[in-house]
Amino acid sequence: MKIKDIFINSFILPSDMEKFCPKCGKPVKKGVFCENCEEKTLEYKQIKIRLCPSKRYFHKGQWKGFRDLRSLSEKLLRQNVEQKTELVTGLEAYSDLLEKPGLKKEIPIVLLYEGREFVLPVETEVTYSPGVSKVGSAYYEGILQLRNASAESREYAKKFLLSKSKKQVLVNKVVDKNSSVDYYFTDKKKMRPLALKLVRNFGGYISENPQLFSKDKQTSKDIYRQNILVELPPFGEGDVIVMGETLILVKKAEKIITGINLETGKKTTFSYTPANSDSFNVVSQEKTTVSQTRPELYVLRPDTYQPVKAGNPLGLSLVPGQKIKLVSREQKYYVLGA
Repeated sequence: MKIKDIFINSFILPSDMEKFCPKCGKPVKKGVFCENCEEKTLEYKQIKIRLCPSKRYFHKGQWKGFRDLRSLSEKLLRQNVEQKTELVTGLEAYSDLLEKPGLKKEIPIVLLYEGREFVLPVETEVTYSPGVSKVGSAYYEGILQLRNASAESREYAKKFLLSKSKKQVLVNKVVDKNSSVDYYFTDKKKMRPLALKLVRNFGGYISENPQLFSKDKQTSKDIYRQNILVELPPFGEGDVIVMGETLILVKKAEKIITGINLETGKKTTFSYTPANSDSFNVVSQEKTTVSQTRPELYVLRPDTYQPVKAGNPLGLSLVPGQKIKLVSREQKYYVLGA
């Protein structure tokens, strides 16, 4: 081989030289750094958000509800970051964030992109959405008064208000005392739907009483506060009541109440209204034991433990020695079941 050939063959153009990463020394296929050391960049829009303690946020010119701060953070990433990322730590890391109205702060959220963590700033303002600024104050437009409130009716009202809070069906005060609950509404128009649902599900009746509150200084019109009374029956499913001279076992306490006549075993229906609200008395139930079933049904009288004849219009299948519940009235005994 000639010297000239050796020189040509040993010379390699710069473009054909193997490149190495200046950080880790690994071979580089393209660019200056290897894939692991190459700087990752995110393309995103600046995020500005307003949050309301009622779990609403301001977006695209309107207030919308959100379930929790974690899901809201994930939604913000999908809407404002072009690359597909994974949320590591979102706004939920600041557990008391919604308890700080007036806060204006740049809050960092952490996300994962191609194996690396990035910090994304979110300009956050905690404020009140329209109508909600009245919550927590002394302002109210009406009171829904729930009377003879059971644990079930209380829980129903609580869930109803919670489910509607995204639509600003809000109360700023609840006064719970004995068998009564008063709900102070910031919007009186939202009271009647709850009142109707309570009566539909638990029976009872509604009465309304608007009261003059003040006068509009600009229009000179009278401003009224609305009071709605929802009186539920003082009894519920499984109770025995006296209706006139008849003992009724209540099976369903709804707008139309369904029961069974303990004397005849027949079904009966009625309503709880202002006209008959003083006509019902709940009869106490007692526990005892079946004494014999043939030829007639006898049970042990709870106070003396002496056998007494009992009615059995419910058609129950009983055996001697069985523990049962019963009610008594005017020396008559009625078996309710085990």
